Amino acid sequence: MNMIKKFIVILIFLNLETIVYAVEPEILTIAYESSGESLAGQIAVASVIKTRMVERGLSAAEVVFEPHQFSCWNGEQRILSEQEINTASAAWNLSSPGEYNHFMSGGIISSRWKHKVVGRHLFYKL
Repeated sequence: MNMIKKFIVILIFLNLETIVYAVEPEILTIAYESSGESLAGQIAVASVIKTRMVERGLSAAEVVFEPHQFSCWNGEQRILSEQEINTASAAWNLSSPGEYNHFMSGGIISSRWKHKVVGRHLFYKL
């Protein structure tokens, strides 16, 4: 069963009119995982996705829908605002693969591992 889809449709109800946005799953992942962060924080999350794409030879959709990799896909999703989607899209376009392939919100990491903190996220390489 192929659970990966090129686009996910989000319905946003505004003044009784329905507006439909076709948003790529990597953009949704960035928005769900880091919409409360600065643009730099969202770029860092986008970079993790792109790094995994290169390392694993997968598409963006395959990376974000890998089981148990991005917490936003482990339960229900909230409706995102147009601004959150636009910022996540800008972060995707401004990002490139980097040295970190994982991140977490807070937590403790061994001082032996190279890491950086951006906003409330800790980025590291496994």
